[in-house]
Amino acid sequence: MDILEIGSTPAEEQCQQVGAENYAVLAKKECKIYKEMLERLFPIPEHLQEEVYFYIKANPLETTELRATGRVPEVAKCSELQT
Repeated sequence: MDILEIGSTPAEEQCQQVGAENYAVLAKKECKIYKEMLERLFPIPEHLQEEVYFYIKANPLETTELRATGRVPEVAKCSELQT
């Protein structure tokens, strides 16, 4: 399975900083908004939607979670990786 990690926001945009107040809540919201934007700008053809999709992944750290948006080209179900 190939995974392309895109990040939590578009390049050159401000993003939530690990350790900031309410980071977990705000970072999750930020990634959700970014994912929705990517889905609008780059719709995945219907015949590929089970193989290619955008998802949000939380990476556990010592004190919090780091969130990022990614695109998976070869996975059976999107719901397996969404949080």
